Amino acid sequence: METAEKRHNKLQWFLFIIFIPILFTIFLALVLLQVGGINVLEHAKEIGQKIPGVSSLIVDEEEKAQLQIEELLNKDIENLKLKLETKELEIKDLENSLQSKENEIMSMNQEVKRLKFDLEALIEEQQEQKTSNKEMTKLYEIMSPKKAASILPNLTDEEAAKILSSLKPDKLAAIFERMTPEEAARFTKLLSN
Repeated sequence: METAEKRHNKLQWFLFIIFIPILFTIFLALVLLQVGGINVLEHAKEIGQKIPGVSSLIVDEEEKAQLQIEELLNKDIENLKLKLETKELEIKDLENSLQSKENEIMSMNQEVKRLKFDLEALIEEQQEQKTSNKEMTKLYEIMSPKKAASILPNLTDEEAAKILSSLKPDKLAAIFERMTPEEAARFTKLLSN
């Protein structure tokens, strides 16, 4: 027990006689220097940064803040790069879509041109047929009913129907009078359809 008390006594003696007075003296010196206008902490940081082993332990608050800002900026840059890549892909997709729509429009324009050309050709063909039918009708109007009655049975039913439908009723009646009853009946049925 005595050894334990001696240890406690030595420890107590060290704390009360050496350690606490040294701490009090350091604290008092820091307060006095601070009151005297000397920034002790700044000087301590400067001295600590000059010492090789201690400089790595002392990190300036400004440097910490700057490192954090740089990290945030780097993250923002990475996010913006990702967004830019995404937008570029969207632009490429839209350009491809635009190109396909332009190709589709071009093909439709070509189809419209072709259909217009076909329509003009059909209209021209119909005009020619009308002109031809008018000429044929005039020819049969001029022709004697007997000759017309002998020619019409030799034509196709469609051609005969076109000619007969465009003749005046009195000329048509005269032609039917010159035909055989079977032929007149056949052409009358054609005209009624």
